[in-house]
Amino acid sequence: MMVSKPNKAQSMKKLLIFICLASLFSACREKSTLEQEVIAVHDEVMPKLGELNKDRRNLQEILKNTTDENVKAELLQAITALEKADDGMMDWMADWKVPSNMEEQKPYLEKEMIRIKKVKTDMLESMENAKILKEKYTTK
Repeated sequence: MMVSKPNKAQSMKKLLIFICLASLFSACREKSTLEQEVIAVHDEVMPKLGELNKDRRNLQEILKNTTDENVKAELLQAITALEKADDGMMDWMADWKVPSNMEEQKPYLEKEMIRIKKVKTDMLESMENAKILKEKYTTK
């Protein structure tokens, strides 16, 4: 019994199918990795919301006990920044919905990475400013 050798066209077809499948799996893995990276940024700062709200309450307490209009303005600006950072996280979470269409996932995740990095920056910067103001205006 003779076994026939596959012809060149069949070999090329199999190679092409293999390359397409490998590319497809690679693209899925890339998107999955990108999604994990976006979630990692969220997971890094989400636990800080409690601290952010504590900072806001601390500044509001200082605000209640001050009569200096310049200090009040500075505290109100910092409180507003903390509130905007909190709202940014809440809005980001409410909007989070990865498309089921594979072609739409990568652009969506890239856009969401930019958004969540801004949320992170807004949170960390407003919290750092709140700590500075708390130290500056807390009576010892």
